[in-house]
Amino acid sequence: MASIYRYDPMDRLINCLSDTQALGLRFYCANKLATEIQGVLSYSLFQYDKNVLAQHRQQAPQQENTLLATDPQGSVIQAIKNTQHDAFIYNLYGHQPDHSGLASLLGFNGERCEPLTGHYLLGNGLRAFNPVLMKFNSPDPMSPFEDGGINAYAYCKNDPINWNDPSGNIPVKTLIKKASSRIAIPRSRATATATATATASEARRATWRKAGLKMNKRKGAEYARAVAAEKRGEFIGRVSVNETPHAPADIKEAYRLAQEAFGFKALPSSNMAPHYIDGPLGHPSAVDTSAFFATHDYLGNIKYTLQKIPSHQRSPSQASKLNTIKIQLINNKKNLLIYIHKTLSNIRNH
Repeated sequence: MASIYRYDPMDRLINCLSDTQALGLRFYCANKLATEIQGVLSYSLFQYDKNVLAQHRQQAPQQENTLLATDPQGSVIQAIKNTQHDAFIYNLYGHQPDHSGLASLLGFNGERCEPLTGHYLLGNGLRAFNPVLMKFNSPDPMSPFEDGGINAYAYCKNDPINWNDPSGNIPVKTLIKKASSRIAIPRSRATATATATATASEARRATWRKAGLKMNKRKGAEYARAVAAEKRGEFIGRVSVNETPHAPADIKEAYRLAQEAFGFKALPSSNMAPHYIDGPLGHPSAVDTSAFFATHDYLGNIKYTLQKIPSHQRSPSQASKLNTIKIQLINNKKNLLIYIHKTLSNIRNH
């Protein structure tokens, strides 16, 4: 059974066509599924604060409204329409033995369950999660050194009770509000001042952690979009081809010249100002990626030199440097893809 999935420019799944299912169209509001149309059948969802409240189903001339109840993670657990009352039960990873003909379009964690496979296409179609196997069908592009975790196929760090993964890339902690009571205890002025200072310091650290997490999430989303664009073939013929030097001295000199020309210290940034190379007459401009390739050659040469040393003979500083170089090579590749995607978008917008 063949299926065709199509995506919009924001990499969100917008329609699906299969041998047994009519062409379906999906519409989103704030990156949440709001309406789905399947031939003459349509669904509209009413949501508030990330929780789905009701569903409107129309198949002309019949119309049907369903009230929905969810648990703290957003999973639909109750559906009420007219005199019919349906309850939904999931295992820890969201599997239901029979996912066909359900009264609610949404299911586990408030996500759409694909009727053909029973999988959840998280991130609005970014990655497919299989609740039967309890893992993703494809590896996480942010694994193993970033927020994706060591296991590239794991769902919610193998802890779906305390974690959720709406983006398909970065698990987030499930927040469940708990009521608490506090008793005011008289304190001295010095104790109160020390406590206030400690609270302020902790608040600043929390702000910094939140800012860093937000930055990692934003860069992760940019990298996911760049990878998707590369898979669609958008980079073909639009990237400069760079000649790689062979002598270590020439590799080091090329890296130094790239640092001076592009103004970076260790790694070129994905946020660098766009640089282009004019193509032949009648051909579009290409993205100048020489800084990234010079960095790749320079770091790769250091890695090759360190790897020639047997592991049992490497000093602790050499082992640490080798691990650092490996991480830098991965980050350089990610910065390269994001830079190409941003630069090509800049060309299209101007």
